[in-house]
Amino acid sequence: MKTKKKQRFQKKLNHHESEHGLSEYAMEHLVTPTYGPLKTDDMYAELDSLEFFTENKLSKFRNRLKKSMAKYPNYFLKIEAGLASYASSATKKTKELAILVQSLLSAFENILMENYENTPEIEKQFIPKNYFESFGWLEEFNLKEIDLIQSDALKLYTKRANELTIAAMKEWFFYTLKKNGDMALATNYEQISVNKGVNRAGYYHELQLKPDVLSAYTGIDDAAFFESDLLSSYTLSHHVANKFVSGTINQKGQRRLKVEGHPEMIEDRILSSWIVSPSFLDGQYEILCLPNIYTLRTAGFYSTDLLAGFNLKKN
Repeated sequence: MKTKKKQRFQKKLNHHESEHGLSEYAMEHLVTPTYGPLKTDDMYAELDSLEFFTENKLSKFRNRLKKSMAKYPNYFLKIEAGLASYASSATKKTKELAILVQSLLSAFENILMENYENTPEIEKQFIPKNYFESFGWLEEFNLKEIDLIQSDALKLYTKRANELTIAAMKEWFFYTLKKNGDMALATNYEQISVNKGVNRAGYYHELQLKPDVLSAYTGIDDAAFFESDLLSSYTLSHHVANKFVSGTINQKGQRRLKVEGHPEMIEDRILSSWIVSPSFLDGQYEILCLPNIYTLRTAGFYSTDLLAGFNLKKN
């Protein structure tokens, strides 16, 4: 039986240019959807001083991670294969991605639900359990123990990837200070901007029953925040985040959401990043995170007929 359609509260916008040379998105100061993959260009990257991350810089950090994994060369390759599959398409399920996801679920037991289950009921009453990702899709790959990545290898990878990504971000911060001086967007490392753009195009399908981040947190401020998925992408690029807010030409919808914060909201839960892994797409400046096992809270929620958003801060 079909369920009642959910009421849309964000405008439908046209990505085609008008006779004035602007799309409806551009006229509303939003990024106009393009064909994927969604990434920025050199001009926008320079606005965020991301030219700091040269090939030589990236090679330095990537080689350090690879050296750290010298004891686990085959597992290292499996991790990178899973990351490459995710970076290519988070929605396309492959055996490589299945191996990574199943291995993460084994290595970090109950990581998606742990924070939720340990949170008082009054704090999570607006988050139903079907808000969280399910993993039934893994069954089709019929993975055996021998297929999986050893827990010790995966834990070492995440530990070193987290350390190296943060170290690189700190180097980048000092570069921005030297480059921009008094015009720097942040005067200390803790203030640098980390962003996430969300646009769940399929939300309004008639049989849609699963809530998303926007529906869960609409109208609520200072709330405990829970990631809905095992893997969540953040970026250092404002332009990339804004592109993900608008979506692609084939995947645009009325669920435009931007999450903003600082390094505290991703530290100690970074799985990998474009800094330490060549598996990510150039121009996305992606930092891939596991669920937060520490408390994050929403702040400054806003919602208009064009866009919604909130900040995340560590409790």
